[in-house]
Amino acid sequence: MSEISDAFAPVEDDDRWFNPGGLDEARLTELEAAAGQPIPEPVKELLRYTAGGEWAGSRLVQFFDDLAIGDVNTELGSKWLPGTFAFASDGGPRWYILDVENRLGRGAGAVWSLPAGAPFESQARYVAEDIPAFLRWMIEGG
Repeated sequence: MSEISDAFAPVEDDDRWFNPGGLDEARLTELEAAAGQPIPEPVKELLRYTAGGEWAGSRLVQFFDDLAIGDVNTELGSKWLPGTFAFASDGGPRWYILDVENRLGRGAGAVWSLPAGAPFESQARYVAEDIPAFLRWMIEGG
């Protein structure tokens, strides 16, 4: 088991969790080639587990599927915040991003939320130290 699957284990049978399944290595390689950038390993691990999943607890989290992950990150990395990688949204105006290069100052691998329409560094909010901690934060919120 991985840290990702371990984090989801308590909610596997919860009606608030929808998991359409993850991506295989061939699809991950295609995504990286199309995006022209590597997918960070913590995000790859998440995508192997779920691509397009949704947690509908008190903290709504919609994980990007394979189509959205490329589109969103092409925009984010080239225009707004190089060194970060978006992997989910709150179902509304905010993205959840992985700070791959410690650009935002809480350590490489930290998870932040920021406005999807204008993801300026000054509007980023710290969420968790890494993706497994983010998943626990998401689930514990209800």
